Amino acid sequence: MERGMVENELILKSFQNDHLQSMNSKELAELETFLDETDPDIYSWLSGRVPFPEEYADSIGARLMDYIKNQYTPRIRNTLKNNT
Repeated sequence: MERGMVENELILKSFQNDHLQSMNSKELAELETFLDETDPDIYSWLSGRVPFPEEYADSIGARLMDYIKNQYTPRIRNTLKNNT
């Protein structure tokens, strides 16, 4: 997966590495549909500037936001802390 925005690519690749194997076929199809969205839209949703659209809000959107809050962000903070 190559995204046009580095920020999206970092988060989405990390999410996929951590969760792809545990996703069922419905979740995989939804993720595939989500990844067809434009980079600016995805960035707006992932950054929390704009709410996820209804079709993603309670599913992949919620799962991504939970991942960012509980796994991705702490990992980045630890990396930054260890490099200072």
